[in-house]
Amino acid sequence: MSKDLAVIEKAVKALATNFIRDCTNKEEVAFGRESQFALQAVRATPMLQKCDIVSLQEAVMQVAYVGLTLNPLLGYCYLVPFKNENSGALNAKLMIGYKGMIKLGTDEASVRAVEAEVIYERDEFFIEHGTVPRIIHRIKAFNTKERGEPIGAYCITTLASGQKTFEIMDRDQIMKCKAVAKTKNVWEGPFGMEQWKKTVVRRAWKRWPRTTKLEHAEQVMHTVEPAQFNEPSAEQKAEAASTEPVVCVSDTQTTELHAMLTDKGFSGEAASKWLAKLAKSFGYDSINALPAKDFEAAKAKLNAGIAEHAAKHQVQKTLDA
Repeated sequence: MSKDLAVIEKAVKALATNFIRDCTNKEEVAFGRESQFALQAVRATPMLQKCDIVSLQEAVMQVAYVGLTLNPLLGYCYLVPFKNENSGALNAKLMIGYKGMIKLGTDEASVRAVEAEVIYERDEFFIEHGTVPRIIHRIKAFNTKERGEPIGAYCITTLASGQKTFEIMDRDQIMKCKAVAKTKNVWEGPFGMEQWKKTVVRRAWKRWPRTTKLEHAEQVMHTVEPAQFNEPSAEQKAEAASTEPVVCVSDTQTTELHAMLTDKGFSGEAASKWLAKLAKSFGYDSINALPAKDFEAAKAKLNAGIAEHAAKHQVQKTLDA
């Protein structure tokens, strides 16, 4: 039975003191705006009007704890009605979208950037393995209907260290997640592909360095979609380890190598040429492709080269004198 909207509004407004006190992102998440977004969602969703009032209050408080706005234009998180399997009652819960997961990761500096895309059957999609694994995704048409049926999704994550990792899920894997989801309506309609992206981002999320806020967000997601967040089996972990992308040197490390040269008087152009030769000595076309495990060896080799160059330069100066 739907509850009086005035009663719901009063219950939400009663959260003001606790919300303001406990909010973890006061710059972007203000109670005045969030309460209006929450009531807007309730008015637009009759099922939310039938939800237990306390569960709705708890869901709104989760917005404060997680620090993501309910602004529907941003798509970070949503209030969603769920049916209690035991009592049959409707409870409101906070559902974090894949954009919200990415914002949390970047805000907390666990990751630098995250890109998620859906693969369609007429797209050109390649996975290159080897010393520098990469994904190539070519789209032949802008209209998704012309691209055919969706067949998978992938997520590329740039960690704070500069390391890039990727996750790929095919249609069968994604459909298994849909089959055990507590609510199916979020998978249908024009935003269904958003759920495909969220599913693969959520798998990538497991690799992201944890902070207190990310741990809390994980708990929130677990109450809504626990089946997708199960710990991988030993076999899955072994498989993941065998296909782990090579960790390349970070931007900080390449900058350090470059500075070793410029500090000795080399011009920026000359330093870049030296680093290109250094990369080729390890079998790579670019210094950015150098594996992180070879960084110290490359640093030592560069130091030796600089010393040799300085010695030759000194000998030449002596001969010229």
